Amino acid sequence: MSSRVAGLHMHERWPRPLLIGNNGHLNLLEAAAVGSPPFSERELQAILARHPQLLPVAHFDPLFGTPVCIGREISTGAGPLDLLYVSPSGYLTLVETKLWKSSEARREVVAQIIDYTRRIVQWDYSRLEEAFVTYARQYGLPQQGLIPHVTDQSGEDIDEMAFTDAVNRNLRLGRLLLLIVGDGIREGVEEMTDYLQHAPNLQFTLGLVELGCYGVTTGPGSPATLIVPRVVMRTAEVTRAIVQIEMSEEAARRITVTTTTPAPEGEGGRTTLSKTAFYELLQQSVGIDRATLTRTLVDKLVSDNGLEEDFTTKKLALRADLANGDISIPLIYISTAGAVTVYRWLAKKLAELAVPSEAVNRFLEGLRQIDALFPARVNDEGQIQGFKAADRNASLSQVLPRFADFSRLLVELLQEIDRRASESG
Repeated sequence: MSSRVAGLHMHERWPRPLLIGNNGHLNLLEAAAVGSPPFSERELQAILARHPQLLPVAHFDPLFGTPVCIGREISTGAGPLDLLYVSPSGYLTLVETKLWKSSEARREVVAQIIDYTRRIVQWDYSRLEEAFVTYARQYGLPQQGLIPHVTDQSGEDIDEMAFTDAVNRNLRLGRLLLLIVGDGIREGVEEMTDYLQHAPNLQFTLGLVELGCYGVTTGPGSPATLIVPRVVMRTAEVTRAIVQIEMSEEAARRITVTTTTPAPEGEGGRTTLSKTAFYELLQQSVGIDRATLTRTLVDKLVSDNGLEEDFTTKKLALRADLANGDISIPLIYISTAGAVTVYRWLAKKLAELAVPSEAVNRFLEGLRQIDALFPARVNDEGQIQGFKAADRNASLSQVLPRFADFSRLLVELLQEIDRRASESG
């Protein structure tokens, strides 16, 4: 079982921001006193419902990105959850707001949001739809259903079946993002994590988000308020398991159990998808059968030919590690939408290794026999047409039935690269 319950990353409080006006006037902003923000807790909920962009969800996992508010003060059976969001990919974010007036409140809110989570993971998609309908009716939103609402608010097209399946799967696994949002988070944060041990079967991520509030004078009239969100704490994933094994005393002496915790991300680095997350998103685009087949075939291609997999926020790159070990070149990209294309500067990079553009053109001509939407040839600038709109790229639906030919073309190109590298060496 996996639960994000350890490995805390603490960030120092930010210094006072400096506002430079158009006339060159410098204004060093003063933060509002912790516990005395220019809004009430209910007003903070309304702000976060209207402006979900204030929630730094991508800091935790891009799958929760573009959150759309689908509920306020939702009845859970353990108390009302302040805010509930869902991403176009079907990943849920739970938010509890708290103005940090006392240490007791700071500790209790963690226990509260976990209690709410334990109730919500018993839901399914239909129950989530009911919660949204109640929210829409209460706050005067158009009665258009959950998926049309998420589509309108996010601006993304949503596959109804994939979205529904993702929501049900994430509820079943407890794969949720829990955020506690307040106006000031200071001492005692470490003590809060004791409550995380109470939900070992869930795969949630917990984050504490502080909203710095600064008074800004912009001209005549009432002063304005600048709200700056910052992550104070996030939990990192640690894998835990309880295994009961019955065996002889002699066999037991030969058993060793080792647990590992993934190393934390480097601060300030680009957030990337894990391999599992990439294929889950791909499944939503092309279906479980094609996603599973893609993973099987790509794994074999990688293992047989020494390719490297590089996952980014939206795509998988298949890279070739060259013989000298100093250069790694992406060859093919596969996006989470099921599009397939070629690294646009492939010919230019290979030319530096004395691989002629004719070899790359042969590679492209072979690919076009698999799918006519692959780029035609290297242009005069040594560039290959890169990613376009997903529906105008080559697609997995065309590549998978001829994956043997696809693999052969890649292998032939790799052999050409190796031959040229050996000659130059």
